[in-house]
Amino acid sequence: MTVPEPDSRTLAALSPEAALAAAQAPGATAGTLSGLAGHPDARVRSQVARHPNTPAEVLGTLAPAFAREVLQNPGLPLMRLARPGLLNLFPAEGVTALLALPEAPAWVVDGAARHEDFGVRTALAARPGLSAERVQALAADA
Repeated sequence: MTVPEPDSRTLAALSPEAALAAAQAPGATAGTLSGLAGHPDARVRSQVARHPNTPAEVLGTLAPAFAREVLQNPGLPLMRLARPGLLNLFPAEGVTALLALPEAPAWVVDGAARHEDFGVRTALAARPGLSAERVQALAADA
């Protein structure tokens, strides 16, 4: 017998302490973490951004507010292997938030250069320290 996962309204209504405990549980499921991503307590959402079982799409929605936590997510390297165009799953605001971090890794810069949203590529163009090659490629962007 399987136990159904609580719906997002139930998870959002959990006390901050209960929600934080659920978001920190090593065995938290993708469904539970997705529901907790909408919790009103920022500590809970921050923990969801760090959890390796959080789905990529959810990380994208959390990235604008929790960019560092998303980049520190231990599941991110596997997600990148499974989905080479991972950043295209993220909304523009999420990618822009990752780009705004000085410590954003090269794969974020590369993914931003290929992102379908022009605003992301514009944000990339404003990033200090871009190589001349990258600047030339962005200058040729329609």
